[in-house]
Parts: sequence; C-alpha cells; structure tokens
Amino acid sequence: MWRLGAALACAALAAAGPRPTPSATTILIVSVGDAANGAYIADAQVRLPSAGRVSRTAWNGEARFTGLPSARYHIEVRAIGYAPGDIDMPVTGDSASVLFSLERITTALDTVRVVAAQATRAARGLKEFEERRQAGIGRFFTDTALIEHRAQGLRLFLAARVPGLNSCPVSYYLDGFKLTKFDFDAFHLEDLAGIEVYSRISAPVQYKPLGDYCKVILLWTKW
Repeated sequence: MWRLGAALACAALAAAGPRPTPSATTILIVSVGDAANGAYIADAQVRLPSAGRVSRTAWNGEARFTGLPSARYHIEVRAIGYAPGDIDMPVTGDSASVLFSLERITTALDTVRVVAAQATRAARGLKEFEERRQAGIGRFFTDTALIEHRAQGLRLFLAARVPGLNSCPVSYYLDGFKLTKFDFDAFHLEDLAGIEVYSRISAPVQYKPLGDYCKVILLWTKW
C-alpha cells in the first residue's frame, strides 16, 4: 500500500507541475563621477523610466534602487553643468552596478543644449501642459513659480498649495511615466519645468488613476 500511495503522490505532483519560484529582485547601484577628474557628483538625478523610479546620488556619487525585478532597464542620469548620460543594461542577480562618467558642458555648448532641450520638452509633454493650462482644468505651476519658491522644497511647496495632499493616496507621474515609488527628496523645484495637479475626476484620460487614488500630480522636468 505504501508504494501505491507514494506512486499516487508522485503522480499528483507531476500533474500539478513545478512549483513557481518567486521573482528575483536586485539592488542596482548607479555611480556618477566627473569624466575629467573622477570626482564624485552628488545630487545627480537618476531615473529608471520603465520602472517609474527616480533617485539622487549621495555625497559619494551613488544612487541605489532596491527591490528591482530582474529585467533590462534604461537608465538616465542628469546633473547640472554636465552632459546627460543614459544606457540600456540587464539588471540581474543579487546586485548590479554601473558607472557614469559625465562630461562637463562648456559655456559655448551650454546655449546650444538649452535650445535643443526646450524643443524636446515641447515635443514630449510641455506642449500638452500649456494646452491644458489654457483650458483651465486642474491647477498649474510654471517654472517661474517653482524657481521663486525653490527654497521650500517640493514637499512643502505642494503641501501649502494642494489641500488634502496627505489625507489620501496620490498618483504621481514624471514626464509621462507613472512613479511606483515617490521620493520628494529626489526632486528640486529648480529642476522642474511645470507641475499639474488634478482631482481623480478631472485628470486627463491618459492619467486617470486606477486604484484608490484621490489626486493626480504630473511633474515635468527641464531635461
């Protein structure tokens, strides 16, 4: 009888198939330095658009992302005074790391880059920002207001101008990408070209929140 019972148990396990294993998660360390002298670049913004994650480098030039599913990611790095950097790379295993060596922007080149950036922003989202602002649906903060209050920081700026910000879940988007984790400290007001604030009902259809969100906030950067 024990042989028959064992055989039946094995047959049941085989029919059920292999047990699913949990998806592996990875710690990604992004290091940012000066290409000319190797010095750490602190406060650089690091983005993973497909994951909706954003962070800033610490004093040692490192930004860390934890709990990432193993996948291929597009990584973008921006720092004031430096040419931007980006790369596509697989992120697997317990940990992964990448080093960005950014080139400083010369004064002559800076003007050219600013003009190009403005054209890109209009194509990617700020044109829609202006169209919605003209329609008057929602609340809008332009770069002029953001720079004027930059000493407050993003958290205090929004808390003072968006009633009930901390009383219910808020859905955040950065340059059209939904942020799965939002860190106020990863943003400086002077880095932003505009902010849009909507209630759940008034949000543009492409940003209508799924889930128990009461507000939608769209952040548009200058890069």
